[in-house]
Amino acid sequence: MSRRLQALMTVSPRDSMLELLSAAGPDPDHAEAMMLYGRLVGTWNISNRYRFGDGQWRTAAGEWRFGWALGGRVVQDVLFCPEFHDRYPGTTIRRLSEASSGVHVV
Repeated sequence: MSRRLQALMTVSPRDSMLELLSAAGPDPDHAEAMMLYGRLVGTWNISNRYRFGDGQWRTAAGEWRFGWALGGRVVQDVLFCPEFHDRYPGTTIRRLSEASSGVHVV
């Protein structure tokens, strides 16, 4: 990394990226339409049942976190179960679809 880039960085790249992505709440212009998923914002304790490659089902405690992102125009979630340590957390983004006036899930 160049000295100039090091001098410009005051926090880790990861922290600054997450700070830019997160939003305190919904965009007021689209709040009503986004509340289908916006009402889930927070941390939820879950019991996750997952089917592994060997065909066996396993159940483990986990967390499903929802939050506002991208100026409050998106609800993003992260689902993870620490017991399934060999699996990465999953994420889904829900954004307002201008074309259909509904919510598009990615």
